[in-house]
Amino acid sequence: MAHLTPKQLRVVDIIRQFRTKWGFGPTLEEIAAPLRVTKATAQCHIRTLSAKNILRRARYAHRSIEINEDALADDPGTARNSSGRSAPCSESSCSM
Repeated sequence: MAHLTPKQLRVVDIIRQFRTKWGFGPTLEEIAAPLRVTKATAQCHIRTLSAKNILRRARYAHRSIEINEDALADDPGTARNSSGRSAPCSESSCSM
């Protein structure tokens, strides 16, 4: 499995926090705002994370972004810190 970049980890954290708070997935605008990027850039991050099997989306369904926790747990490039949030791996083998 591919390692996640710090920005990809941030996208996953944004989605996780939003789903925890509201019970459904964020829109592209709600992902883009905290990252200070355009919706097109947020869409690019979503597509990349979907290709890496980190995110799942239902086609033609609004707010359907889900995190594939199993794929995240299998990724040696991510780890959980004490708050349960994703954190970059500190090993030198991680490409950051």
